[in-house]
Amino acid sequence: MMDTPKRRKRQQPRSRSGCLECRQHHQKCDERRPTCGLCQVRGRSCQYGLRISWGGRPFRKSTFGHCMSSGSKNRLPIIQIQSTQTDTTDARPKHKSAFVYGVAPTSKPYKADSASVVASLIEARPQHVPLRATIEPIKTLQAVTAPPSLFPDLPPAYRSLLDYFTHVLNSFCCDESVKKDFCKTFLPIALDTSHVMASVLNLAAVHRVTAGLPQCTKQLALLRVVSVEQLRSQLDLTSGPPTEATMATILMLCYSEVVSGGERSYSWRLHLEGAASLLSRALSVWKLDSGDSTKRFIARCFVSLVSLANMSVSPPTALVSNLAVQIVGEKGPDPHVDSFTAYSTALFPVFHEFGDLVRARREDAGNVNIPERALRLMQQLELLNTNAAHRDSDFVAPAQSQEYGKVNEAYHHAAILQIQQRLLAVPATTKRLQETLRVLLGILSSVELTNEPCPGVVLFFPTFAAGCAATLSTDRNRVRDILKAMMERYRLANVEHGINVLEKLWSMEKTGIRGLCWENMTGESESMDQAPSADMSRSER
Repeated sequence: MMDTPKRRKRQQPRSRSGCLECRQHHQKCDERRPTCGLCQVRGRSCQYGLRISWGGRPFRKSTFGHCMSSGSKNRLPIIQIQSTQTDTTDARPKHKSAFVYGVAPTSKPYKADSASVVASLIEARPQHVPLRATIEPIKTLQAVTAPPSLFPDLPPAYRSLLDYFTHVLNSFCCDESVKKDFCKTFLPIALDTSHVMASVLNLAAVHRVTAGLPQCTKQLALLRVVSVEQLRSQLDLTSGPPTEATMATILMLCYSEVVSGGERSYSWRLHLEGAASLLSRALSVWKLDSGDSTKRFIARCFVSLVSLANMSVSPPTALVSNLAVQIVGEKGPDPHVDSFTAYSTALFPVFHEFGDLVRARREDAGNVNIPERALRLMQQLELLNTNAAHRDSDFVAPAQSQEYGKVNEAYHHAAILQIQQRLLAVPATTKRLQETLRVLLGILSSVELTNEPCPGVVLFFPTFAAGCAATLSTDRNRVRDILKAMMERYRLANVEHGINVLEKLWSMEKTGIRGLCWENMTGESESMDQAPSADMSRSER
């Protein structure tokens, strides 16, 4: 009987997990990465991936595949999966025909619903948002099973910054409703305008730096350059009334300079000057009583910044200050404790008058009787303070009404100290001045600081004014403790600068230097010149 011939064993069986080229030619692949042996010998491109069929046909020949071919107008970009063992030194071009499952977001911007975006960001209040110390180029590959992003064109690192922005608002919002107004005003504009988005992210990045969190300096510089350059280009294109996007960008840049401590001494005031110049083109629509909620809130931000600038070491120009008065209106709102600033609206004209007197003193205006006007201003303040104790604001939540009352009273006493020291040159050791200081320190110590929006976030001005008037070590320690608690909780660089300047001032007084003047000591070039301050006229002790 003849022997049955044995079937010859196939030398190169099919490879089901090899590279695409070996599988296409039904060749045995040794599956070496990044280039298998056969591909290396034959000098061809070697790729690993998945072959997808569609409707029983090879994907490239299917209807769906045809839509994604290079000849189609609706072609979608394909992301190729790289091997975990890829050798980055292999610079040979990849095979263009290989399809790997996964698509990148298209270049068309995704228009998210503004209300849903704002609501989701308000609800998410991250205490610490992880962010790499160095931001590398971001690949925006999204998994097919992942939920769609509200910002598909925004790289993940910048989405983290946008989330962090809501945390930054806790550092200078007195109330949760004010924080929501910030989000509802600025975020929808940022979704539609790139320079507004860049300025919002810039504010978040600046705060990360002051908080000591990892933040790429190149990314921070890029955000600032983009926001400023695009804003400049937009202003070059038009000479008409300012848009909401233009004003939003300027205010975000101004807040960024305040949060950073003012590395450029006049940067935040320059932003106010620019904002005032633009607002003057169409002042009638930018009012505190405007029917447009967005314009109304932007005007509110501008007025509050000008108000505090008038109490700083270098008040803004008369143009800026007078424009803010026009925005408020001649009569202004009925006096009440404003939830935005935490002090009475009746204080705004007082701060405006104070700024005028400081400018007149600096310009040596002989036609202005500064002492007489300063005394009238003090009497007005004392009357307002007495009345404030009997009025509860209808605009403040009952739970925080008491805290608002404390902060409002603190601002009144701080303004009195400023008038006495800077306009009337009253020595710090004067009994009446020290009595005002004791009352102010008692109020400041009783205000609660929390991680959530609270009136305590605006205590820097009255606390710094108290530090300028403090002569005893016990009083200075109380000021130091309050400012350090604010710095620890809110991480604002201007607070840290305030501590450093007070320490310098106090140490100089210990050496026996008399008659110190805050304004002369710092000079106009100092970065801390943005901090509210007092003329430090001291008497012999």
